[in-house]
Amino acid sequence: MSEFSFQDFWGKNKKTILSLMAVAVVLPAVIAGVLNRNGYNISTSADQSGELRTWWEPAEVILIPGGEAELELNAEYERGRYPLPRLTVQLNSPNMTIEPQQLVYDLAFRGRITVGKIRIRVQEPGEYYLGVDENMIDTGLTNIVSINSPAKVIVR
Repeated sequence: MSEFSFQDFWGKNKKTILSLMAVAVVLPAVIAGVLNRNGYNISTSADQSGELRTWWEPAEVILIPGGEAELELNAEYERGRYPLPRLTVQLNSPNMTIEPQQLVYDLAFRGRITVGKIRIRVQEPGEYYLGVDENMIDTGLTNIVSINSPAKVIVR
């Protein structure tokens, strides 16, 4: 009976051992790829920007000239890596009186919030839109995509 020698065993079976090791390393990734039908999500910090959505409730108001209405600004922020530290919105519309002209939500948030309420007054008949200008939003973070739905104001 001969004595076992690792060097002899390695020399005779090196290709087989290396092939099995390669399969052991690659097989889990292949199985994960087959089971994950949505594909891989390789994200970097640059991909971590979120979407800030703002909208008014009610979405449409009908007034008489000189009449007033109260609107509520809502916001939703979900997809970002970090919560928004704050939300400050400056409001300005040339044909409307808006009070207050700035809404501030000073708490960090993720999810859906009510930013605040405003009162508007319009003197002249017509159709107007009250939106949120992306350049007039301060969130405390960069790379935020802002999607804004304006309120329609009809004065008859």
